[in-house]
Amino acid sequence: MALSGQALAIAVVLVGQLAGPPQTRDAMSGLIVGQVVDGDSGRPLAGALVAASSPLPSTGSPLPRVITGADGRFVFRGLRRGAYSIIAFKAGFSEGAHGRTRPAGPAVPLT
Repeated sequence: MALSGQALAIAVVLVGQLAGPPQTRDAMSGLIVGQVVDGDSGRPLAGALVAASSPLPSTGSPLPRVITGADGRFVFRGLRRGAYSIIAFKAGFSEGAHGRTRPAGPAVPLT
């Protein structure tokens, strides 16, 4: 549902495991860092809600949600290895997602 013709975009998303040899890495050491920007102007958007979801079975912990800072940036820490969908919401904008190139278009999971 597009609101006032503006769209959110999620840019500069990095995925990785914290340093250490494979056998010593904790199962919950994944990291996703990104930035939410206005899809039209490319300006960073502060105060957007960003949610991560995974098709993996639940561990009983709620999936993370964060609010972007003044520079539109967000960080998810302590994630399990796997695929995640990253979605952003902000009043006055249509929903944004990693890999989405148009409003309501398909999102691309991060692995």
